[in-house]
Amino acid sequence: MKNIFLATDAQISTERTLIICEKSVKICESVAISCQLLKTRLPCYEGPILLFDGVCNLCAGSVQFVLKRNKKENIQFASLQSEFGQKKLQEAKLPEDYTASLVLLENGKTYVKSDAALRLAKHLNGLWKLSSIFLVVPKFIRNPVYNWVAKNRYKWFGKKEVCWIPEPKWRERFLG
Repeated sequence: MKNIFLATDAQISTERTLIICEKSVKICESVAISCQLLKTRLPCYEGPILLFDGVCNLCAGSVQFVLKRNKKENIQFASLQSEFGQKKLQEAKLPEDYTASLVLLENGKTYVKSDAALRLAKHLNGLWKLSSIFLVVPKFIRNPVYNWVAKNRYKWFGKKEVCWIPEPKWRERFLG
């Protein structure tokens, strides 16, 4: 994963500061006004982002599966219930209580249900990438299977009272 930093008060006095926030990259020369306005760290992300139901045991297990098999470490994560997740749901015009599926944000597009899961597979190592070939199967066939699992996931795998918290080695990949 690339090292990304955000300007803080201590960095404002540097001659050139790279600020990455909300998809924009700005080079601030000297002590530019925009740098002076940064008083706190801003949300920062790049690459695909997977939004998941933070209280779902199956979803938390799926995130751990992806974390172990995404050696490029280019996927970032946020729970649908987090402030970041809620903002992204709103931007995608999905209901704020949406937990019906994984949501994959990639290259300015939003993917849900089987599209999200299969596009996510492209970022995994080994033979898991090959599962993305099922994108050729029409959605009207794929999504009913996805919906059936999603509808029964709490019954089959359980539900947590609070959102899953990642291990320290993975926390930098979580937003919000």
